[in-house]
Amino acid sequence: MIAGIDAMGVAIPRRYIDLADLARARGVEPAKYTLGLGAREMAVADPSEDTVSLAAEAGRRVLAGVDPRSLGMLVVGTETGVDHSKPVASFVHGLLELPRAMRVYDTQHAC
Repeated sequence: MIAGIDAMGVAIPRRYIDLADLARARGVEPAKYTLGLGAREMAVADPSEDTVSLAAEAGRRVLAGVDPRSLGMLVVGTETGVDHSKPVASFVHGLLELPRAMRVYDTQHAC
């Protein structure tokens, strides 16, 4: 048996906020974000987007042309769940109509 990552899909919101602007609005030195976090922008989801819709879009992109029956596992990586009872992967599994016997789980980590 060979195991590994064969493909990975990513979906990122189109909108973003400039972290220097955010820092100034919060009365914080911009370097706290730009140097402390090493980032200049932060993605902001549209009202119609959430963790599940972004994960499902990433899944659609990576699974184009793939036979779902050839898949054995779905892992969704996020730092933002949608509730505290059901993994995001469970929602994505249903939206993408993946095989029922597939193993699904989330990995969560915040910065």
